[in-house]
Amino acid sequence: MFLIDLNRACAGAEELIGQLYKGDRRLPQAIEHVIVEMVFQLGKTGVSKFRKMWAALSVGDRQEAASQMKDSKWHEQTPVRCEALADIVANA
Repeated sequence: MFLIDLNRACAGAEELIGQLYKGDRRLPQAIEHVIVEMVFQLGKTGVSKFRKMWAALSVGDRQEAASQMKDSKWHEQTPVRCEALADIVANA
């Protein structure tokens, strides 16, 4: 069951990242892993709603992306996980 969920999260993250970046440009691998973990927990639809985070990532503003991750209901629900993942994004 875990592998099915993990594969689904990877596919969802890849789709969301692909909408952000066309062509050869990619996010740092550490940030891609964060997106996979977010999709695993929140689902692809949930992560797609982080519009300001995606906008910040699209211009390479990792600090703002991390800030937007923390400015969410997700942060209220799982603050330790959210902050840990936001720190990875900010410092990738």
